[in-house]
Amino acid sequence: MSSRGSNNNINNRENNKEVYNSVWRKISNENPPETSILIVWNKIDYKCPFHDRWWIADNCCSGLHINSLNGLGSRDSQILNMDKEALICVEQIIDDYIYKRVKNTNGFNLKYEIVEIDDI
Repeated sequence: MSSRGSNNNINNRENNKEVYNSVWRKISNENPPETSILIVWNKIDYKCPFHDRWWIADNCCSGLHINSLNGLGSRDSQILNMDKEALICVEQIIDDYIYKRVKNTNGFNLKYEIVEIDDI
């Protein structure tokens, strides 16, 4: 999941897809793995209702909790392995977003977009 505020192409879904594909091509000559990126944002200010970052893999059998991607290397930040209990907790949080069950939360009026990373 990502926010619209962190994305440079706010108004064009195809541009978002191309941006992610372009970034992939910069880091790898191989085709990307099957990847779906869910973009969630507040309609008014493009902010996201959550700050933490999670990388979940293997059908929620493993994952990392990253508290600040922008801070890596420049501020105190952490990357933590998540145990099964933490994975279950995060899954409960993100499922409501993945399945677009949350429309309004804490003053956020949410919009959603899914970007599929294709074979290049």
